[in-house]
Amino acid sequence: MNPSLRFILGPVYEGNLAPVHLADLRKSGLSDETIRMHGIRSVPPDAIGSLLGWDTPKITSAYLIPYPSLGDGWLDHVCLRLFPPFETKDGSTVKYAQRRGTPPRLYIPRLHRDAIMDAGTPLWITEGQKKALALAQSGFAAIGISGVEG
Repeated sequence: MNPSLRFILGPVYEGNLAPVHLADLRKSGLSDETIRMHGIRSVPPDAIGSLLGWDTPKITSAYLIPYPSLGDGWLDHVCLRLFPPFETKDGSTVKYAQRRGTPPRLYIPRLHRDAIMDAGTPLWITEGQKKALALAQSGFAAIGISGVEG
């Protein structure tokens, strides 16, 4: 696993969320318990570039949305919510980022994982990790596809 990711997912940063990051998560309807259970935390600004493998001075802060493994741990996959969002040369806005060259992955929340794995349960598929978490928090078996390119 990426050493920066391992460190940030460790106990030092557990529960660490900047007020602007917590407000963004709550705006998406996520409870503190869902946020905690899914390991979402602010990233130290000097670690953003090492997590993404690229850097830009346009990013002043970010929070990590770790991908739960099907066991108890985490996948070696990075998704950061960037602050502020920035515009690329082609005019598109970037709010979320992952390491360049990494394939998209399904985001499978820890909430209702048994229902997600049960072929007899209706499965909700949505764009984005936060939407999958909000659906799961509301009792639905849901997974997220990362971004419109996923």
